[in-house]
Amino acid sequence: MLLEKIQKLHPKFFEYGIIIVLLIVGMFFAWSTISYALVKNPITQFIAQKTAKNTGKSAQKNNNTTKEIPTTTARKLDGRTVDTKETNNWPVAVMIENLITVRPQAGLSQAAVVYESLVEGGITRFLALFDPQIENIPKIGPVRSVRPYYVEWAQEYGKGGALLAHAGGSPEALQMIDSDHINDLNQIRGSAPYFWREKGTPAPHNLFTSSELLQRALHDRNFWDAVPEYVTWNFQDSSEKKQNTDTQNAKKITINYSSGISYQVEYQFDETTKEYLRFNASRPHMDRNNNQQIRAKNVIIITIPKILAVGEKGRLTLDIHGEGKVSVARDGEVIIGTWKKENREDRMKFLTAEKKDIDLRRGATWIQIVPEDRSVTFE
Repeated sequence: MLLEKIQKLHPKFFEYGIIIVLLIVGMFFAWSTISYALVKNPITQFIAQKTAKNTGKSAQKNNNTTKEIPTTTARKLDGRTVDTKETNNWPVAVMIENLITVRPQAGLSQAAVVYESLVEGGITRFLALFDPQIENIPKIGPVRSVRPYYVEWAQEYGKGGALLAHAGGSPEALQMIDSDHINDLNQIRGSAPYFWREKGTPAPHNLFTSSELLQRALHDRNFWDAVPEYVTWNFQDSSEKKQNTDTQNAKKITINYSSGISYQVEYQFDETTKEYLRFNASRPHMDRNNNQQIRAKNVIIITIPKILAVGEKGRLTLDIHGEGKVSVARDGEVIIGTWKKENREDRMKFLTAEKKDIDLRRGATWIQIVPEDRSVTFE
């Protein structure tokens, strides 16, 4: 009755009121739907968690002082200065191909640590360590299969090791991943959503991932807020007091992994940036993402015994345990010392002749694992 009276007395107001009510109800249901989607969407969830993680005051006060607490500190992975909340994120280790036909690869210029070693056929392959929670890398790869010794290097980064991104592997490597409970991200065994294949490039050389997809993997595997426990290397600025140990000139480093120049590695020291520029097959080793030459603050040559065996399909057995000669190049100089790694999960150590940890420079470290019968020269 009341509505009929209002409609007769104020027909226009009545119509406007109905429209306003419908708009309010529509907006309410739309917002409810969006809110539900935001809550249920896992990608949105991990982005929201990351935002919350990075939100906070840049300085704190206690009851006794107004002194600001530093908000940046050295990252455990490579010594770079980062936000304090990001100093020890769980790393991801990606197996990357190095066939001469796939160069330049994508993402290597932004890796914190890279291991290079021989695989079958006289070629080399990389294990590249990234922190996807900080880095923005649109493409990483080509991603390839893993071998046992790469699994062991990944094991150095916390319980179960760095999250290991790869596409299959040798039977020995896959068995080790299972028996040692490695944090595994195997594209061909349940982890395909974190990779894609590039059209126009033949398989298996067309598999890639990205920091965004690796962020999703870290979130989905419950590593987003996890803190790995491992022994960090001793990172120092080049301006800090130098170690009292003998050094040799190392403005140029040449490593011959196999006959010919296809897998000849060269580093040339840049006096301006105090970094080593990397060359492969006598050409600048570039990153296809940014068209920049790969650089390293530290180049570490791990000398191991001769290849122990060549097995099925030419797969190698390498002796990477115990100790041996290490050559640590930084600042255009090289320190000759000893590397040590007793067990699979132990972090590799680099020691001076006085048995002290060799100081590294803050930034990217490239570790070259070289059998003793291959040539390495410093100039």
